[in-house]
Amino acid sequence: MSFEKLFSPIKIRELELRNRVVMSAMGTHESAASEDGRMVTDKLIAYHVARAKGGCGLNTIEVCSVDAASAPTGFLSIADDRYIPGMKKLCSAVHAAGGRVAVQLWQGGLAVASDPQAQILLPSDMPLSPEYTVPGITEERIQSVIEAFGQAARRVVEAGIDVIEFHCAHNYLPHSFLSGSTGAQTDGVAALKTAKSFLWPVFRRFGPICRRGCPCSCG
Repeated sequence: MSFEKLFSPIKIRELELRNRVVMSAMGTHESAASEDGRMVTDKLIAYHVARAKGGCGLNTIEVCSVDAASAPTGFLSIADDRYIPGMKKLCSAVHAAGGRVAVQLWQGGLAVASDPQAQILLPSDMPLSPEYTVPGITEERIQSVIEAFGQAARRVVEAGIDVIEFHCAHNYLPHSFLSGSTGAQTDGVAALKTAKSFLWPVFRRFGPICRRGCPCSCG
């Protein structure tokens, strides 16, 4: 198999990459050592700078919480403006090493249960035992999460992020709306309603940012 263009530059909208080598997201959990367990650390910066110096054209940093109440410790967060400086420091360091940075904007659904203080958000009630049921998300809370994604996109662009990924996989909250394993309705009509009420509104929040030249993806 030939990879003739692997090390050739590529332009995506206004973004230029020095090659097509993309590092996928790695869950380092380095933020656990930070002040509140959710911040960029010097060790995480060094980790990504080393990959950029090694030749990666685009580094994808790990999942990054958009919603404060459901942001678990041990994972990065961008749910507040106070996280911008750390993210900016990381982006500046990677840029100086010749690389570019992508981020996965994330609401983890059931996955945030690793932190007992983080709010679990699911599309419908989920019984975990005869004594306890995780309540389904309310319409008001859905709207607040949609807004949180939009604000998170604003923050990461301000910090210097080059690519935004709307993380919709692995039964995290966006995916769980389409998954029968979390009690959501998965027939075609219900899936379309879900897209209109949650997924598409998030993309609309990303629209102005994407139009300014920052590529946005879904994965």
